[in-house]
Amino acid sequence: MSGMRLVVLLLWVAPSALAGSFGGFSGDGTRVLDGEQVCKPAEIDIGDPVGRPVCQPRGPGLSFTKPPVSSDLTASFAKGSLRVMRGKEVVTAHPGKKSDRVAGVFVSADGHSVVIERRVGTKVEVLAARFARTVLVDPVSFQRAVGRGGAFEQRIQACERAGVRLDLSSNQKFKLSIETRCQAERDKQSFAGTWETATDGLVLAFPEDEGVEEKMTCRFGSCDEAPGEDCLSCADEDVSFTLSSRSR
Repeated sequence: MSGMRLVVLLLWVAPSALAGSFGGFSGDGTRVLDGEQVCKPAEIDIGDPVGRPVCQPRGPGLSFTKPPVSSDLTASFAKGSLRVMRGKEVVTAHPGKKSDRVAGVFVSADGHSVVIERRVGTKVEVLAARFARTVLVDPVSFQRAVGRGGAFEQRIQACERAGVRLDLSSNQKFKLSIETRCQAERDKQSFAGTWETATDGLVLAFPEDEGVEEKMTCRFGSCDEAPGEDCLSCADEDVSFTLSSRSR
């Protein structure tokens, strides 16, 4: 996972479920082995409140794999919190003390589950989280997306092209508005969803009532209207637009 950035939110594994130490992830990454207890972390989204996992004794036929300690994240303590860091950036925090010793930060193969193993006094405790989407982030695309505030736009031209505004937040959520105007006719639609990084671009995910997300691919490129700045070109089967960075 070299060169990848992780954005993490932790949930607390209840002390009654602790049976020893982190023993690995299940093959699909949805379960965590803690000693002889199998715990299924609640599925959450980045920025959502933490939930409670469901734990039960390990049954026959279940296999777990413990990956190497992540090389992208470090753990430190400050102001009563255990902080998970990438470089100088805090990606999450959880109550903790300097006397606590972190054994390691681990990420499942699919990038959706994260575990931190720490020792508090004589006890080994496990912090775990499962995310609805991968927490792996391409650092270059992430910086291009939100480094200047995360605001992009295409200015409206009456009867010729739509006005589009896209606001990207660092917790990987977005708001999108599309406005058209021609003579007496006007229309404006608003959307919201989540976004993920891709090489040299982003993927916008639009939630649907049926539970299946619609996705739109966007690519960074040079900007004809603003030389030296990034433009973001987005397209799907029905619509396409090119956005330039704007100040919030």
